[in-house]
Amino acid sequence: LTHDGGNFTARIIHLQANTTYVCRAYSGEEYGEEMSFTTGSETQPENNSFEYTSGTSPLYLFGEGQEMWWDSGNEGSSTMNKNVTTVDPNLKNSGNQSLLLSSQFVGLGIIGKFAAGNLFAGKYLKTDGTDGVLGWGRPCTSRPKALKVWVRYEPGTVDNGGSHIADGETDQGIIYVAVGDWAGQEYAGETWPFVVKTKNSSSLFSAEKGTYSGDGTIAYGEKVFTESYNDAENLKELTIELDYDNYGGTQRKPTSIIIVASASKYGDYFEGSGSSKMWLDDMELIYE
Repeated sequence: LTHDGGNFTARIIHLQANTTYVCRAYSGEEYGEEMSFTTGSETQPENNSFEYTSGTSPLYLFGEGQEMWWDSGNEGSSTMNKNVTTVDPNLKNSGNQSLLLSSQFVGLGIIGKFAAGNLFAGKYLKTDGTDGVLGWGRPCTSRPKALKVWVRYEPGTVDNGGSHIADGETDQGIIYVAVGDWAGQEYAGETWPFVVKTKNSSSLFSAEKGTYSGDGTIAYGEKVFTESYNDAENLKELTIELDYDNYGGTQRKPTSIIIVASASKYGDYFEGSGSSKMWLDDMELIYE
């Protein structure tokens, strides 16, 4: 509880979602008028244990009859009969399988391009030559505190180096999450919170202020993997805290959420290791 003269601000935790509460301020024996407020819903990613898939090439990350919430670069890599994101029934935290993101060179001989194993909330919109156009973000009007996920990461030695990471270095992986109130970007008649065009590096997501993506960000959190991350032969629990204070703050109301995972952090620049792998299972947004 804080106050500025006669203005009071209070933060209350452990409330139930979609519930109406009544409150009032008091000081000593003096009580203010009763006020009511209704808490919002608690958004969760659909198919958050990655139990459901459909199709073969490309492999889609939703089951028959379900709506898409997640997508990957499989739409692009499938033109070379490869999926960069698959499932693994042998390594998991729960259920029947985990999701396996496998970075690799996709092509025939020297003709092709490095592709990071990846996952994102949104939809692969188009293959533009050897590049992709992606619609990122799904509806979210809640304020999650953190993202919890079970992960295993095994980086390879970079063999597709460039200006961001050099050949011979250990590859890096990344998972990041952002909630925001982005105005929306249009592509082919659809509007998305953020549109990525890998052909144009200036269109890539950034949480820095002064950019479209950064100015629309209310909260942000990330985990960069610079070495192996596991629990012996298993996946390991990871919690990524969302930072509101250094971004848009808690006074702005989110409209969308972006979640991205990549076995090669610099995959957007087509740089990384063709042997880096990331396993994901049981992804959950945490609320207070």
